[in-house]
Amino acid sequence: MPALDGFEATQSIRDWEKEIGRDPIPIIAVSASAFQEDRDRCTAVGMNAFVPKPITVNSLQTILQQWLPADPATTDPATTDSATTPVENSKDEVDIPEHLFDREQFMEMKLITGDQLYPLLEKFRSDSLLQIAGMRDAARQNNSEAIRRCAHKLKGSAATLGAKILSRSCHRMEEHAREGNIDGTDEMIDAISSCLNDVIVVIDRQRIS
Repeated sequence: MPALDGFEATQSIRDWEKEIGRDPIPIIAVSASAFQEDRDRCTAVGMNAFVPKPITVNSLQTILQQWLPADPATTDPATTDSATTPVENSKDEVDIPEHLFDREQFMEMKLITGDQLYPLLEKFRSDSLLQIAGMRDAARQNNSEAIRRCAHKLKGSAATLGAKILSRSCHRMEEHAREGNIDGTDEMIDAISSCLNDVIVVIDRQRIS
């Protein structure tokens, strides 16, 4: 986020709620980090729940039902069944190479985003290229923490899209940088960049089809 990260934003909201004496609103973390230390930090600053990426319709629905006020319309069995039916019916034939993508996750994203899928794919493309450039700049400066942050961001967005190989490559880069290791970084970034190029080819093909 441009000004505050999720932890800082949550702490600011909780401080404001105490200041004006209002009941706390539910705050749910969505993160590509699944480490226990990240979950513990979410709890420490006052978040109510933690949803790991990639997000699915079911995981989102479950957590929202847990923390939002009950709505009779959403608890009606007929309504619930119809709400989940599109997940099955939306799996029309699309050209998604299984060696690069988790097809189920990509179709989840297509279902969730609807008409906004292609603008989001374009944003993924531009943001991903920025993260690659950020990793290269950080590598030149021997800044392992900056490399880790860029890899983490790209890992999360790739996982949400279903780009499984790209996400795994970024995870390896993140762990490599987390240890403060710079050796072999350029080669790892090249591999991530090559994988991203393959993903972008698929994205472009989706826009044409």
